[in-house]
Amino acid sequence: MIESIIESKKITRDIPTEFTVNFHYDDSPDISWMGHFAARWEPGAIDRVAAGESLDRHAHEYWIPTPGCENWQDYQRSTRAWYTQRGYSKHESSMAAHMHRAADYRRIVRFVNDDWHFMGIEVVAPWGESDSLWGIESDSGDDNIEEIITDLIDTLIESKTVIVKIR
Repeated sequence: MIESIIESKKITRDIPTEFTVNFHYDDSPDISWMGHFAARWEPGAIDRVAAGESLDRHAHEYWIPTPGCENWQDYQRSTRAWYTQRGYSKHESSMAAHMHRAADYRRIVRFVNDDWHFMGIEVVAPWGESDSLWGIESDSGDDNIEEIITDLIDTLIESKTVIVKIR
């Protein structure tokens, strides 16, 4: 995987040290959990041309949304069951499953159009140790990004504390 640093910044915590935070573009993310593109129609498929996309001749014509499931039927069944357990009617649950499918499709279209991407956040401590987390959606929000950075810094500080105590 070739990675490129999108941004780098210094963060100072309550302790007298400075951490470097690097944001990396993930150029080979695993999006299989969102579904997959297909050349042939399958139940639950979204026809990308009918949905208004212009495709080049090498693009797959269908999007099959199957987050966390083997196929559309399992996805639809699990989504309907989730809503039914919460008191929604069978019709409302079925409509919700279709709304989720449409939302998943809009999300993947934005991904394909580079409106958002997956990235990694790497924190480097002044003593040379680093920690990172990958698979972060670039539009996940500043609060989420800051929480991830804080957790990575805390992990590095704890590991340094443990190393010091062992010596």
